[in-house]
Amino acid sequence: MRARLNLDLPDDELGRLAVTFDAMLDRIEEAFDQQRRFTGDAAHELRTPLSLMRGRVDLALLVDLSAGEYRETLDALQDDIARLTDLVSALLALARADAGHLELSLAPVDLAETIEIVAEQFVAQAEEAGVRLERATAACVVVADEDVLVLVLVNLVANALAHTPSGGSVTVGCRHIGAEAIFWVADTGAGIAPEHQDRVFDRFYRVDHGPAHGSTGAGLGLNISRAIVAAHRGRIDLRSDPGRGTTFTIILPAGRP
Repeated sequence: MRARLNLDLPDDELGRLAVTFDAMLDRIEEAFDQQRRFTGDAAHELRTPLSLMRGRVDLALLVDLSAGEYRETLDALQDDIARLTDLVSALLALARADAGHLELSLAPVDLAETIEIVAEQFVAQAEEAGVRLERATAACVVVADEDVLVLVLVNLVANALAHTPSGGSVTVGCRHIGAEAIFWVADTGAGIAPEHQDRVFDRFYRVDHGPAHGSTGAGLGLNISRAIVAAHRGRIDLRSDPGRGTTFTIILPAGRP
């Protein structure tokens, strides 16, 4: 796969054909390399919760526990299974996106209502973390798949809350600008250093911000969000100032994508 023609030919039809052929091999090699990295990273991420689950089961079988301790073990196993299920669902979503099979069920969506529904899911978590969860919505209707847009919002809000310290705020908003529908999640958290900003959408890429509120996931949420937005023929932008906060903005065509 690494062999190339590398022919020293004049810039004629044959020479251009040789260059095109080598470029095609470069793209194929890069695709194989990405697939190998993805497989290795996925195996590692799956192994971690499985190892935790096996350890808990082994301990429960080796040691006599009280009824309360058995319940604690089962509760921990339930959490491990939930994380594993989320990871498998994320991997399946990425596989469908890669294959071009991320099918959308399009219908008019009131983004303000969708944001309110998602925000309500995080009220208790925000209160526990001492973070203000604010809404800045205006009437904003877009033709989209609401279920997958909810997934984008959940990923972004969860990330924002995880990396915003007590006393900070997370704001979720939406509005129309011309023929585009825009929604965003802004936080006053740690921010993302410039050298990481181009890579945060890569699969399994995680930035260490120090202690976080709850799990920071497997590093797949932003990659999945970008795939969902792209399927709607939209784009997702990042603006971040280290120490001051981060804003993710999603721009979608207001009509049918």
